[in-house]
Amino acid sequence: MEKEKNKKIKISKLLRCQPKNGLRALLIAMNYLLLRDFVEHTDSFTSRFLKENNLGSFSILERKKYLGDFLNLYNSIKISGFSEEYPISLCFFTKRIVDGAHRIAIAIFLKEKELSYKTILKPIVKNSTKWFHISGFSKQDIAFLADTFIDFLGCYNK
Repeated sequence: MEKEKNKKIKISKLLRCQPKNGLRALLIAMNYLLLRDFVEHTDSFTSRFLKENNLGSFSILERKKYLGDFLNLYNSIKISGFSEEYPISLCFFTKRIVDGAHRIAIAIFLKEKELSYKTILKPIVKNSTKWFHISGFSKQDIAFLADTFIDFLGCYNK
C-alpha cells in the first residue's frame, strides 16, 4: 500500500488557527526568539530563558540541552531543508498544532510560506500555558511571548 502524500498548509493559515495565548503559540514564539538570539548573536530573550531564578522545575542543564537540540534541528533544516518524512501534525477538525512547534518557529525564521503537514483524527491537544508557569516563566514573559505570536500574524497577513 502506497503511503499517503503529505499536504501543504500556508503558514499564515496555520497561525490563524491557533489560540493566540495557547501553549503551541507560546512555544512557537519562544523558539523563534531563542533562534533569533542565536543567529543574531544577542541574548535578549535567551538570557531570560537561562536565568537561574526563572528555571522552575527545569535545571540549567536541561534548558541548555533543550536549546542545543533545537539549534541542531535549525542547522539541519537550514542545510537540508524541511524533510517530508517529518511533517507537522495538525488536528483534523481544527487545524491546531499537535506536534511541530519547533519546526514552525524555524519556518517563520527562515521566512517559509508553507509547510507539509499530516492530520490526526483524535489528538490530545492540551492548550494550557501551565508548562510555562511550572517552568518558572513570569506573567510578563508569557505576555511577551503572546505578543510575539500576534506579531507573526501581522507579518503573515501582509
